Amino acid sequence: MKQIFVVVLASLFIAVLNNYASAFDFASFDPAGDLLEHLKETVPDLEIHGFFKNRTDLDLHGKDDDVGLGHINKTWECQMIEWDASIEFRYRISDHLELINEDHFLYDSMYDWDHGADFPDDVEDRLKYYNSTKQILRELYVNITYGNWFFKLGKQQVVWGKMDGKCIDVINPGDYRESVNMGQDDYEWRRIPLWMSNITYFWSDYYFQFIWIPDFEPSQSPQRGSVWWYPSLSASMPHSINKKDKPSTAFKDNEFAFRFNMVKNGWDTSFIYFYTWDDFPTLFKKANGFDPLTGDPEYSYDQEHTRLHQFGFNIDKGNWFLNRNWVWRVEFLYTLNDYISTADTSKSKGVVKRNCLKSISSIETSWMHGEISTLFQFAWKYQPGYDSSFKSLGCRMKRFDPTLSLSVSKQWYNDRLKLTTIFYSRPGEGSWKFKDTISWTFSDYVSAQIRYTGYSGPDDDIYGMYSKWDNLGVEFTYRF
Repeated sequence: MKQIFVVVLASLFIAVLNNYASAFDFASFDPAGDLLEHLKETVPDLEIHGFFKNRTDLDLHGKDDDVGLGHINKTWECQMIEWDASIEFRYRISDHLELINEDHFLYDSMYDWDHGADFPDDVEDRLKYYNSTKQILRELYVNITYGNWFFKLGKQQVVWGKMDGKCIDVINPGDYRESVNMGQDDYEWRRIPLWMSNITYFWSDYYFQFIWIPDFEPSQSPQRGSVWWYPSLSASMPHSINKKDKPSTAFKDNEFAFRFNMVKNGWDTSFIYFYTWDDFPTLFKKANGFDPLTGDPEYSYDQEHTRLHQFGFNIDKGNWFLNRNWVWRVEFLYTLNDYISTADTSKSKGVVKRNCLKSISSIETSWMHGEISTLFQFAWKYQPGYDSSFKSLGCRMKRFDPTLSLSVSKQWYNDRLKLTTIFYSRPGEGSWKFKDTISWTFSDYVSAQIRYTGYSGPDDDIYGMYSKWDNLGVEFTYRF
């Protein structure tokens, strides 16, 4: 029934867009155009780009009590009503020097408009809007070219991986406040830029990249009590968590990364190393005696970011086969000294130190003269030294954890209408995630889309725990 509802709504969406487009000339709708043209004439070396976007996600299950293992009470009708704006300035000072600044503004009106929703004050304070310079000033850096050298200095994001699911894309921390609801299209805006020196030397078919990061920011998980807080974990806090300052800016606490890349006979290959801090803090259990009334042990948790060594490898290769081009990619990431939560009571701190191996491989091609595109991806994570007591987000961790995904997209009307279907499956758990997106491009400036995202599976799996978080999203974007 839900799928029929989505199909009908999507059909109405297209019909309304067609009717509205005929009554309004979207092709000429560019309110910032005249101003930008005037600025371009006044400052010829200045380029300005940006967007204004509204994204609204409606929860298809409505309000619900006692949901999931963590017994979360859903009090909201919408999962977000987010207003997003970005403006980017690029000023070319000379042929070898360019200054880039990007500012990002966000306001989620759900917290003001959904009067029945009940969120803790700290959730609203953190998620309602960007209210700090650090959040608004998204990027600020200079590009310098000098012979075979390229310098990118300032606040920036570095994209190493190309996979949906993030394997070697490890340099920047991430904003994961939407948990499994986000996808690859969100990564550009979910990476948290850092102040760093990014230096690359090119020669022949090779390049060597060195990154020095004196800045540290943690990744952001869904906040306890927010829409996407993990249903497998309690919404209340049974034990106190002691706040821990982030690593200092002292040189010994800085992060360093290296990448060597070569392109030979169509093979694009990289080797990487990253000496970093875990972007997610580890909770070390600390005994505080016993409750004088019940006799139960009392605990608190120390929050600490721990040092990691990460080694990575990736290959890209394109082949012409069966009258079409196939692109194959594979990425590996091996992490040393990762901490894992354990239910083993003999571990006094509640964690154990282990290494971890992760890999993602994909194959991509197109069909019917390029009208249909397909992408198949296989991701897996292997845990050496595994024990059945290992936990992740309150759920039992697997020794070998595979995920399959298939993406199919088709375009019509001179590429103005696009339908994309992405299916994710975790065969070991019997869970899945499904996302359908219909998008319509009115012009070079205005576009819209509607999407359905659904989840299914057991309560103790990352997809299954959100089985009552299916949502219908509508998005309108103006780009300039």
